[in-house]
Amino acid sequence: MENTFTSEPSTNTIALYRELFSQIDLHELTSTQLLDLAALSAEHVEGLCHGLILLGDLLRKEQKDNDWEQFERYLSSTAHLVSVLFDIYERSLSELDNSAY
Repeated sequence: MENTFTSEPSTNTIALYRELFSQIDLHELTSTQLLDLAALSAEHVEGLCHGLILLGDLLRKEQKDNDWEQFERYLSSTAHLVSVLFDIYERSLSELDNSAY
């Protein structure tokens, strides 16, 4: 399998992910769907953060030489997902507030 990983700065790709996901139209969702989307996004952000804390604790305890390139990819993917999930959470609540008026 070909290695398609690039070493471009994560802030550029995080900004791209946020821009692409911000174009998703939430106006068609019902209030219940918006609440579900916000809750799911918040729950996943919390889970990712807890996982990262656990991972950091484990790395402090285990200083073994692992596949750091794969680990770097995992952290980069997690950073992108946390950013997008938090954005979806905020947009869902904002859309819910706007639809209440």
